[in-house]
Amino acid sequence: MMHIVLIVVVILLVAAGLYIRTPAGKGALGEIIVRALIGRDKEGKRRSFHGFMFRDDFHTVEIDHIVINPYGVFVIETKSYSGKIYGHGNSETWTQYLGRSEFKIYNPIKQNRNHIVYLRKRLKTNLFIDSVIVLTANSEKKITSPSIPVIEPLQLRKHLKKDVPRLNADQIEELHHIFKTVRKEDAVTKREHVKNVKRHLRTKQR
Repeated sequence: MMHIVLIVVVILLVAAGLYIRTPAGKGALGEIIVRALIGRDKEGKRRSFHGFMFRDDFHTVEIDHIVINPYGVFVIETKSYSGKIYGHGNSETWTQYLGRSEFKIYNPIKQNRNHIVYLRKRLKTNLFIDSVIVLTANSEKKITSPSIPVIEPLQLRKHLKKDVPRLNADQIEELHHIFKTVRKEDAVTKREHVKNVKRHLRTKQR
């Protein structure tokens, strides 16, 4: 029996190691790292959401992480790009080099900007929201972004405490309740969101 258990454990470890090397695995690991750095919720001090999905008219939106703390509301987009990454905050795409291969990737700053626009529309508010891009993979980066921070995971905690406090404990809890209500009312599943994203991409390619 012990031999069988050991074999199963070894197989699972090997499978996990192989998965982490894939783009999906690297992305999942990056999400876990950022979630751990954000930390657990503390009433009146920090509230967070991960994989926050909601509806906007005919499509759905997924935000990697939302943090509400005394320093404001932060919408965080995480990316696990390998290789060399070059880009500008205002460009439509960035360039990724993997060895001799070159790829165009959608600018995550613009992606997150759209998320915030949709979120404000859904909340029916002009609430100030900070946009943060976290690049979790060990890549060589040359990003020019004067206004929106593009940071590494270990810089995140410091960034979430920047400037001066904007929200008190009651305001943090009030916003937390509003976000919870939106998530409950929309009740978007991951499967539905992926399906909507694929449909949207097909529409853009026509």
